[in-house]
Amino acid sequence: MLISLLTFGIGYYTIFAMKPQEELIRRMAAIPCLSRGKLCRKGTSKTGRAFYNLQYWHGGRNNVRYVGEAEYPVYAEAVAGYREFMRLVEEYVDLMTGITEEMAIRAREAEDE
Repeated sequence: MLISLLTFGIGYYTIFAMKPQEELIRRMAAIPCLSRGKLCRKGTSKTGRAFYNLQYWHGGRNNVRYVGEAEYPVYAEAVAGYREFMRLVEEYVDLMTGITEEMAIRAREAEDE
């Protein structure tokens, strides 16, 4: 992609635009664990321990997985990580869409000249 941007003579924009992309990718890669879904508390056992279900949609169907009290913190972090990851993906797509539109405008201008 770097070559494509330079072809249209917008090298300055390339240097400027690559940093936000790299930062978003770095932030996505820094998320330690991911899990789709939502944690729902289902109740308490006779011994007083809480138990949960992890519910998520995948492969065209709703999936449910039992999560014990000991596993809960791991899955809570993973679900939050997944939400943050998807937010960063949306931000990345918005950034790339802007760059693509800029490239299309430059290509059209170059063709008109």
